[in-house]
Order: sequence, then C-alpha cells, then structure tokens
Amino acid sequence: MLTTGFFPSSQLFHADAVMAGVFLYPYLFFVGIICFSFFLCVLLRSLAFRSAEIKAMERLGKIEQSSLLNSLQRFFRELSCSFQPSDEELQAQQKALELEHLQQQDADATAFGKRTASDQQADFELLQAIEQKERRRRERPLKVVELPADVVTSALSDEQYAALPDEVRLFANQEVASFVDRFRLLVMQFRLGSGDIVSLLQQLENDTYKELSTLSREVAQQEGHLQHELSVYTSRIVNGQQRLTGYIKFLEQALQDREEELQLQFQELKLIETKLEEDKHAAERYRKKP
Repeated sequence: MLTTGFFPSSQLFHADAVMAGVFLYPYLFFVGIICFSFFLCVLLRSLAFRSAEIKAMERLGKIEQSSLLNSLQRFFRELSCSFQPSDEELQAQQKALELEHLQQQDADATAFGKRTASDQQADFELLQAIEQKERRRRERPLKVVELPADVVTSALSDEQYAALPDEVRLFANQEVASFVDRFRLLVMQFRLGSGDIVSLLQQLENDTYKELSTLSREVAQQEGHLQHELSVYTSRIVNGQQRLTGYIKFLEQALQDREEELQLQFQELKLIETKLEEDKHAAERYRKKP
C-alpha cells in the first residue's frame, strides 16, 4: 500500500513518528536495493549481449578490434543515445580514408605507367573483334527446316477450326492480328532505319525481354492464386473426409450396437420359448395324472 501510494506515510508519522521512522526507512532501503538490483541485471544483460555483438563484428572484420575499455565506452555512449563518434575515431577514419586514397592513386599511377600504346591498341582490336563477331552472329540467316508431307503438325484443318469454341477462335484472331501488327511495325522500323538490322534486332530483343518478364510475373502471380485456391480446396476436402470418416464410424458403431441389441432380444426370445415349452410339458403331465 505504501509502494503504490494508496496509504500515505504522513499518517504514520502523525500516529507515531519513532515507529514510522523505524519501519519506513528500512523499508525504503530494501525497496531501493531491489530496484537497483533489477537495474543492474538489465544493464549487465545488455552489456553482455552488446559485447558479444562487438566481438562477432570484430571477428567478421566489420570493425577494428578494440580493448575492453573502448568497448565499455562505446556501450555507455549507445546507452546514453550518444551516437556521435569520438575525436579519436574521427581521426582514425580520416587516416584510413587518406591511406586508401593514396593507395588508389599509387595503383592508378602504376597501372598507367605500365600500360603502353601497344597495350591500348591490343585492347581496342580485341573489343573490335568481339563486336564484329557478335554482328556476324546476329546477321547470320536463320535455318529453315522443311518437314516431310507425312509429318503431323499443330496446324488445324478448316473443320477442326470451325469446331473450336468461340472463345478459342477469338483468342486466335487476336493473336494473329497482334503478330501482323508487330510484323508491319518491324518492317516500318527497318525502312526508317535505312536497313540497320543490328539496332532493329537489339530493340526486338529488348521488347521481347520486357514481354517475357511481364508474362513471367503474371504466371508467378497466377501460380500463387492457384496455389492458394488449391490449399483452400485441399483443406475443404480433408475436412470433408474427416467428417465423412467420423460419420461412417458413427454408423458402424450404431449398427454394431443394434446388432448386439438384436442378439440379446433373440436370446431373450429363445429363453421365453424354452420356458413356454417347459410350461406346456408341465401342463400336459399334470393333465395325464389320474
């Protein structure tokens, strides 16, 4: 009650100041010790966890190895929400950046000194040869394979096409129209490009890649929807099977109970018939007596 403030301590002092002091001050002392112990537990746990993180980062090489005193100073700075680096850390970072910059300059100077005009010419010739090889590969004519007459292809006859559903024929017409429009666009771009087939092929490859990326995303999205619906239907089927199994077990148990009940009734009927036969024989013997 004193801890929560429901019972004021002034009433104790008004009643008996000596007893109130004897009781209240040790009580406050022990409460303070308990609260301070909780604070130390939380602080030590945080210190241990943070020191483990620092050691792990030092082993991975993300930060430089530091002494225990520096680790404690870093921990208390983080505890007090003081995330600004110290002057020593700033100087160390500045020295590291200057050293890295000097090493980069030395490496560039060394590489520039080693590279001669013949090396640059060789690199240029290599790049030119690669470009010519790629151009020849792109300009290579496509191979046309002629199939024999008896080979069955995916082409449909007029009767088969007429027997298709309306949705399928509409989709086929849309695809054919899209292909014709694309072919006309390619012809127009080829004419406007003064016969530059390389740039036209590059643009076609880019457009095809974009369409394939869009289709792959749509396919992945539809697969996700189908997987979700499949999981829902599977759970429904499993629940239905479980209910059906429980109902079958209930019917089997009911049939078994009914069969046992009929057997008991049949046994009772046998006993009644036996008793009636005995009574009948007893009555006949009684009538035969003089």
